[in-house]
Formats: sequence, structure tokens, C-alpha cells
Amino acid sequence: MKKLKQLVLMMLILFSISCTKEENNTPTTGGGGGEDDPITLKQTFPLNSAQDITINAILKWEGNAEGYDIYFDTNYPPELKVNTSTVTVNEFELSELKNDTKYYWKVVAKTGDDTIESSMWSFTTVKPDIVTWEQRLGGTTDESLDMIELTDGGLIVMARESWEQPHVTKLDKNGNVVWDKYYSDLEDPSGANGNTLLKNFDGGFFILHKLASFSYSLEKFSNEGVNIGSISIETTHGHINSIVQTEDGGFALAGGKSELSYNSDLWFAKTDNSGTIIWDKILGQAYYTEVAFAIIETQDGGFAITGKTEVPNLSFAKDNIWLIKTDGVGNVIWDKTYGGDEDDEGRVLVEKTNGELVLGCNTNSRSAGETDIWIYVIDLEGHFDRETFGGTENDRIGDIVLTETGGIVVSSNTRSETAGCADVWLFELDDELDMAWEMKYGGSHSDAVKSLVGTQDGGYAMTATSMNDIDPSIWIIKTDEEGIVREN
Repeated sequence: MKKLKQLVLMMLILFSISCTKEENNTPTTGGGGGEDDPITLKQTFPLNSAQDITINAILKWEGNAEGYDIYFDTNYPPELKVNTSTVTVNEFELSELKNDTKYYWKVVAKTGDDTIESSMWSFTTVKPDIVTWEQRLGGTTDESLDMIELTDGGLIVMARESWEQPHVTKLDKNGNVVWDKYYSDLEDPSGANGNTLLKNFDGGFFILHKLASFSYSLEKFSNEGVNIGSISIETTHGHINSIVQTEDGGFALAGGKSELSYNSDLWFAKTDNSGTIIWDKILGQAYYTEVAFAIIETQDGGFAITGKTEVPNLSFAKDNIWLIKTDGVGNVIWDKTYGGDEDDEGRVLVEKTNGELVLGCNTNSRSAGETDIWIYVIDLEGHFDRETFGGTENDRIGDIVLTETGGIVVSSNTRSETAGCADVWLFELDDELDMAWEMKYGGSHSDAVKSLVGTQDGGYAMTATSMNDIDPSIWIIKTDEEGIVREN
């Protein structure tokens, strides 16, 4: 009897253990997390190091967790994008990505207090299809002035007719005319080329219109070319050669200022978003001429300005390049002059992502021809590297844009080794200021570049004034990433 009781007791113990095991093997609702049912996580799309991924990608993975944290960025390591309260399924749809860009991502799976983290994954998006084309606009008396690219990929091209009436055209990314308008109320009575095109951070664009010697209006337009407002700017003896919209919605201006009929000082100013000047600065020396040609807002919240300053040279003065770095309220941090024994001037200024400045200049000092191009790369303290570009004739700087990889793309006008009187010259420089590639464009007459933009598809667009036998017309050139215009 005693043995029978012991046998029954052993059977009850074995049955209890069996039931416990069955309970532990039952899946947890909504995910895993137990010792025998751990959280699982496996990448499915895009695979690690995948190439040519569409810019509308969806991240996908296999897993059994209740929620997921998604880390995603172009920087390594990526930052948290969304957390478990948002993502409870095994995929995440991304906003439209940039072409030809490497992205990093990882997933952290969570169920209760249990967590598992994936490896760091990456993929690179597909390179864009870069369209190329050429377009001729206007009549026989149109002169190209300026061009910008809008957020929709379209180009706004501004020109003027011989009587100074602004002529503005919008092209789509394939070079087709979307709309074409003349603004007779913005005619420049002074004939001094007072019209400048400016992209609006809030959409659309501005035209800076010169009303009188020191009076300007900044006309605001929609993407459809409709005038939707006006901002007045009174400079009090200052003339504007360069204007940029600043991060606070105001504007930075630069040019020259003179209360006399001769000589001028370099002048720059900051306005609020209504055009009222908050502060302005005048730099220069008596009896000499100084003027600014370009101003930019720098990453540190300050400004950089370039132009020219006269310096004594025996019995007469010569122009030197003048570069000025200021804080956010115009106080000079440092200024540098660069140049040789002939006239030199700073014309174009851009900032690299590391804070270095790229300065485009015209030089008559030590040039192989009449005028050459100087390209400077200047560090945060004003120290520089410099290279000279040009041939045996006149070569002058047009514009500069930077590539995403740090290359320097330069547009210019050249009379050296051309097919006609003057051609458009486009070239890219690497980190050592060595030429990576170059292209020239032009016919049997004179062609002069006015503006260069880096387009969203990775190519470049230039607007130029192209001469026929007598009269000018507008020529827009859209190239690929190496300046090539392919035959369609």
C-alpha cells in the first residue's frame, strides 16, 4: 500500500512538470520575450550595403516584438527616427530620399522589458537620371541676367530687353517653357542693371528692382510668376551689388557707399524681413575706392564679404582682392587682402561644409594673358591655397557652385582657344585645386555666361547671353555631372 501511494505521488509530480512546460511553450500575444520564445529580428529589405535603392524605399524586417525603435540617418551612427509607440508592424515607409546618397539604419525590437538590437545596416540610393538640353529664349534684343532653381526642380530665368524691361521665364526640368512674362512696371529707368533674382525660402522668388540711385524694391512672386507683395529698401547713399536672404527671414546687402561724386567705401548691411535696415557698416580709406561684389551668410551666423580695395602702387593705385569675415552683427573678426602688382578683384564667394571659403577672382597679376581666374580656398583664419586658370586671352570668373562631394564647379567666360570671339567655360576642381574635367560651349560669335546653378538631379544649368551677328539672345545650357550635353 505504501509503495502504491509513492507511485501515485510520482505520477502527479510528472504531470505537473509536463503542464508547466506546455504553458511556457505557448506564444506570447503580440510578440516574444520568454526564455523559450525570445524576440527575433532579421533584416529583409534593403539588404545591408545594397546599391541603387529607390528614393521611395520602405524599410522591412522580420520579427515578433510588440514594437520597434527605428534609427535612420545619413550620418553614422543614425539618430532615433521613430519609437515603439509609432511602429508596431514590421515595416516603415520613409519620406522621399535623396538620390545617390548613403543611409544608415538599425532596428531595436521591444516586448515588455525585453529588448534586442539589430546590427548597423546601410544602403545607397539610385543615381538620378540627369537630363541634358539646350534652350534658346527671347527675341533678338534679350540679354540674360540671372537664374535660380525652385524647389520643384524648375528654373526661373530672368533677362531684359534693350529698353530694360524684365523678361522672366519658368522652365521645367526638361527645358520646356511653363510660363513667360514681361514686367513693364519693373523697368529700370537708370539702365544700370538694377534687377537681381533671389530665391525665397518660403517658396517663389524675389526680384530686386532699382527705383532710383539709392532706393530699391524687393518684389515677391509666386512660383507662377504672380506678384504677391513688395518690400522697400532705402540704403541712404548705398548701392547694392549683392543680396542674400538670411536664416531669420531678413536680408544681407553689400555694395558701395558714397556721399560724394567720386570714390566709394565698401558697404554692407542687414535688414529685417520688412526691408528696414537694422545695422550697416562702412569700411574703407580716404581718397581710395572700395566696393563689395558678394556677401554670404556663414554657418556660424556671421557673414563673409568680398570685393576690391585700392592700394598705393608707385604713383597710382591698384585694386587688390578684399575678403572680410564678420560676426552676426557686422563686427569684423578678420579681413585679408590678396593680390599682386596689377588689378585684382574678388567676385564670387561660397562656403564649404567645413567652414572654408571658396573665393573666385579676376586677376591681372602674373597672368598668362590679359585677365585670368584665381580660385582661393581659405581656412577659418584667412590662410589660403590658390590656383590660376586661363589662357593667352581674357578669362573671367562667372559663378561657383559646390558638389556634394566637395568639388568646386566654376563657370567662366573665356577668349582663350575659343570657337568664336568668346565662349562659356565650365570646369570642376578637386580638393587639391586640380582640374577634374572641363567643357567649353559656344559658336562663331560671343557667348557670355551670367549664372550657374547646381540642379537637383546632380547636373548643372547655366544661362548665358549669346550673340548673333548683331543682337543678343538668351541661351540656357543644362548639363550632366561632368558638363556634357548629350544629343537627344
